[in-house]
Amino acid sequence: MGLEKVLVEHGHCKEEEDKVLFVGVYDGHKGSLTSKLCADNLHKDLETRMNKARRMFGIASAQKAGSTSSITHQSLNKNWLRMVGSTAIVALVYKERIVVANAGNCRCVLSRDKVAVDLSRDHSPELEMERKRIEACHGFVENGRLYHCNREANLKVSRAIGCLIFKSKDYKKCPKVICEPEVTEVDIEHGDEFLVVASDGIWSAMSSQEVIDFVGERVQCCKGRISDVCSQLIHHCLDKEACSRDNMTVVIIKL
Repeated sequence: MGLEKVLVEHGHCKEEEDKVLFVGVYDGHKGSLTSKLCADNLHKDLETRMNKARRMFGIASAQKAGSTSSITHQSLNKNWLRMVGSTAIVALVYKERIVVANAGNCRCVLSRDKVAVDLSRDHSPELEMERKRIEACHGFVENGRLYHCNREANLKVSRAIGCLIFKSKDYKKCPKVICEPEVTEVDIEHGDEFLVVASDGIWSAMSSQEVIDFVGERVQCCKGRISDVCSQLIHHCLDKEACSRDNMTVVIIKL
């Protein structure tokens, strides 16, 4: 496969010869080490799996994050890196199908007949299923954040790669923060226009529908310059009073 990097920062967009498009956005916290490890390795792991098992496309997309997070875990297994981590979202477009795997609060939204369709769910500690899992592992949730049992650390997401302080020495045993992705698969339909994959800095400033409306108006007149629309969206978010000034990465894929 000849894959080409077309987006800078810690978002990746790659396409192989037989038209499999890979997009990944990785939002690091407490530094960029984990997000860089993901950006450097996640697509390679998936590429290997797809070469070995083409017909298991959906399964491979679901499995890839777990295996790569194991590599990342080994790379981060030092006491001074216990808080370093990253959320991750990956979207693949293969023939007439979209596969999205998400761990954290980055988001992928589809424009379907100009209506926003969320293809991922933000993994907040306040989600009932996440809270129950966290409490079963002796963590607790307060004011929308996940806390370590001794309040040594807190986090606003319940799924991420890294974040070893929220995991036991054997990180597969009852981790408060898990790296298991939630996977969504949909068929591309008539009226599906584009995907927006972005870090939470975008979504804290605008709703899914607001982003779809903003992008949709500009995609029609951008004459193929999708990068300009990405820049306009980021600047629009920065201008909003509700903007948290969080770092922002966005990828737009025309279908």
